[in-house]
Amino acid sequence: MSGVILFPGSLPPGALVRGDLPSPAPVWLTARADSLAFSPILPGRVIEWRAQGGPVAQAVAANEHGTVFATGALQFQAEVNGGLVVPDAIADASCLTLGLIFRAGTPEARTLLALQPLRAEGSLFLDAKAEVLRLAQKGGTTQLPLTAEGAADQVTLVLLALQGGQVWLAANGGAAVSAQFSLETAGPAHLFLGCRGPRAGLRNKLGTFALSDVLLWPGQNLLATPGNAALNGAITLWQHRARHGL
Repeated sequence: MSGVILFPGSLPPGALVRGDLPSPAPVWLTARADSLAFSPILPGRVIEWRAQGGPVAQAVAANEHGTVFATGALQFQAEVNGGLVVPDAIADASCLTLGLIFRAGTPEARTLLALQPLRAEGSLFLDAKAEVLRLAQKGGTTQLPLTAEGAADQVTLVLLALQGGQVWLAANGGAAVSAQFSLETAGPAHLFLGCRGPRAGLRNKLGTFALSDVLLWPGQNLLATPGNAALNGAITLWQHRARHGL
């Protein structure tokens, strides 16, 4: 028993995460209690989520009560406005890579994120229905679907990259699919998590999922090259989350 620590109580969320995992991306939001600000009125409801790397995600206007936090992840609920926005993380959305580690709930995850360039009409949004991840453009007709085995109920890493009007989508370290989109993404952009925008509408687009990590590589397209070693940290983190659960 030498060297074994026995603790009879309950460990706080995030206590079972290995301390030697390096930061997987230049900007990393990870759902630990010490990176969250909670509602003074409703304990356990998140109103801010601070990234390692600077930016802060804030509850959108329609998220009046904050986002539920439990078991080391933010918990989004079907038809409940629990979205957050990162207003200052993306200085130029013309070239970037985004990643989410999530686990879909019942009946489905629906809207995972939305990217809203400030100099353009419309936005890009990513949703999940069963094992199909889909990137689409509000106000456009182009869609980019990707079938990811296990995405209906298992911990999933989804990656999205943009560059030169083209987008790439990949999951769980697999090959990326790509398509051209007409949305002008140059310049600053807001990143929405768990919703498509700040307003209270579109409740039928809000699903159930747990979100543990958000990753951002500004100015880098990491999906254009298959097997990019720069993604190894994100894949290692996903594998760790998958082993221990969200």
